[in-house]
Amino acid sequence: IVKQYTIREVALVDTINATGNITAPPNNTRVNGNVTISATANDDQGVNYVSFRSRNSSSISYTNISIADRACDMVFTPFDCVWETSNFSDNIDGHQIRIVPCDLAGNCNYTIPSKTYIIDRSYPVENSRLILYPSLQSSIRNTQTLWFEVNVSDAIAGINTTQGDLVNLNGTRN
Repeated sequence: IVKQYTIREVALVDTINATGNITAPPNNTRVNGNVTISATANDDQGVNYVSFRSRNSSSISYTNISIADRACDMVFTPFDCVWETSNFSDNIDGHQIRIVPCDLAGNCNYTIPSKTYIIDRSYPVENSRLILYPSLQSSIRNTQTLWFEVNVSDAIAGINTTQGDLVNLNGTRN
């Protein structure tokens, strides 16, 4: 008994775009130096790669983030891009970064919302320093509490934290 079989190729049609979003850093973060931008991407048939793209406030279109050997135009899992901000201008309005996830069928989603990052290369400035306690003393002891007030300002970002170096307070670190 001989049975005949017919083999048919069936092409799967993928009409659903991949989805995704940038997970870090948060929107409106002030950045400087090399910044790792992380993203997630999903698709019912599988994600092939993610492109990271940028534009500043004066640009109409996005361009791939591709600096030297750190190309971010085709990133495979994990979806992380190191953005070298030194190659981008300071812009108080920020740079918009978006991802474009592409699935295995070649469908790329260009509608993922962007996040804005502000490159801040300014350094905070110390405006004044005042020792509140102990007053009228030229030195402090190991167990003595020191209270001081420092006034600092920053042209763009504001101040998150202030650190003081007490080495020169009385020259002895005691």
